[in-house]
Amino acid sequence: MFITPLSPTSPYAIQQYSGNPSVSNQKAHRQSLPTLTPQGTDEFSPRFSSEAQTAAVLPGSSAIKPLLGIFNPPEVKPYGRILGQYGGKSSGPLYIVVGGTHANELAGIKAFEQVLDELKTNNVAFDGKLVGLVGNLSGVNKNLGKAVPQRCEDRDLNRGWNTENIAKLKDAEKSGRLNTLNAEDTETLALLNQFEALKADHVQNNPKQPIYLLDMHTTSSAGAPQLLTSKPVWQLRDMPLPTFPKHHKVFNHMMYPYLQDKLGFNAMIVEAGQHKDKKSVKTAKAALWLAMELGGAVDKNSFDYKAEYQHLKSQTPPELLKVYDTKHLEKITDPTGFKPLLQSKANMVPVQPGQVVAKDGDRLLKIPESLTQPAYLLMMNRQHPQTIKKYDEAYTVAVATS
Repeated sequence: MFITPLSPTSPYAIQQYSGNPSVSNQKAHRQSLPTLTPQGTDEFSPRFSSEAQTAAVLPGSSAIKPLLGIFNPPEVKPYGRILGQYGGKSSGPLYIVVGGTHANELAGIKAFEQVLDELKTNNVAFDGKLVGLVGNLSGVNKNLGKAVPQRCEDRDLNRGWNTENIAKLKDAEKSGRLNTLNAEDTETLALLNQFEALKADHVQNNPKQPIYLLDMHTTSSAGAPQLLTSKPVWQLRDMPLPTFPKHHKVFNHMMYPYLQDKLGFNAMIVEAGQHKDKKSVKTAKAALWLAMELGGAVDKNSFDYKAEYQHLKSQTPPELLKVYDTKHLEKITDPTGFKPLLQSKANMVPVQPGQVVAKDGDRLLKIPESLTQPAYLLMMNRQHPQTIKKYDEAYTVAVATS
């Protein structure tokens, strides 16, 4: 037996090849080819078209060079901006779900697709309308099949949402200078235009009904999911997630507070768990079901409310299920020299004032001495080193207020 490794970027994994590599007959080669399957069967595997399920080219192997050209390469099916829609035949709230704002975070996309499928399969009565969007469409599609997916192309899409920057983007669009914008500027403009169009349609038909926006994210650290809001929307007992109503105040111009202030959306972020943890999709899905029930779009009896609620609540240790005030943000200045020093890899870790938690090149990063209340380090950056950029967030620090 010999085994031929695939390229690190190949979405396929070779199992075994038990044929004789010296055989020159191509028919014999085809009959004894290894079984090739998409790598992984979880929610994060690339989406391949049915015609290409067994197609592959194995580079770097002289033994199978005669086979080049026999098979077509795998065809990856790209996403469109709109993932799907449901409802819209009766008055009620508008729900906008965004997944993939960070291009390496696909749990929100998968969660929306699963909820949409359940709504359609069970013909669930829906008071209002549900729309799913891909955030960083270009980045998500470029990541398909990559071994190390990138968070963004040029800059963080979840930054730069302020009046001045949006005005520049709108001016570039109006004056025909879209080719001067970087990748994330282009995505920002496309998303904003989509949001404005959805709002205009909703206001025309249901002027008194609210608009909810759930921007679904995941983190590089594992642990408790979180809800980030710019104003209270639901009570902690109804949406059982550690809640951070002031998190955006230490960041530079995130999307959800801009949409809250400028478009009047009830906008929030759901951090559903670690990037590739299968539970993250389930958690994002549970949060969406509960949000739709709390806003009056679906009835509790139209889905398994108890199971979704219990799953969401079970993802957070009881002692962490509180409301928090985010006090401090630390940024990375030396991407190649950044190293977390905490033993715990959770995304919410109790810390002490003055405690050293990471190294940033020659700098030792410490928890501020001024924090006298019990403090928690949030979302330590554990991205793949190839994806970390200068001035990315290293972590934030918050204190409990309830």
